Amino acid sequence: MSEQRDFADCQDCRCLAARKEAQRLSRLYDEGLRPHGLTINQFSMLTTLILAGPLPMVKLATLLGIERTTLTRNVALGQKAGLVATRPGRDGRERIVSLTATGMRRAEEALPAWRAAQARVMRGE
Repeated sequence: MSEQRDFADCQDCRCLAARKEAQRLSRLYDEGLRPHGLTINQFSMLTTLILAGPLPMVKLATLLGIERTTLTRNVALGQKAGLVATRPGRDGRERIVSLTATGMRRAEEALPAWRAAQARVMRGE
């Protein structure tokens, strides 16, 4: 029984609470963006490229706050959907990610849905 008492304060883990909240927010944004065929991860990648222009994969991953391996998967899905394109960078290892015209159009179409989700979050929903 003493082992349970030793772990009782873990019920208030801030890290777990933050993860749960992040999942809740992702679902809210994903719900709004779904009619546009996008997730919040895809929309964030598109908007980052809109604001910053073409970027090396490492820089894009840093700006999005995700692991490079996760970005590699997201970029591959974006390429398949025609949202982004890649080209070689300065050396053979670097890849530059850029927005396509389709990606720009989809981001523009989805922007009102993102704004509606953002407003819900700002109202505390």
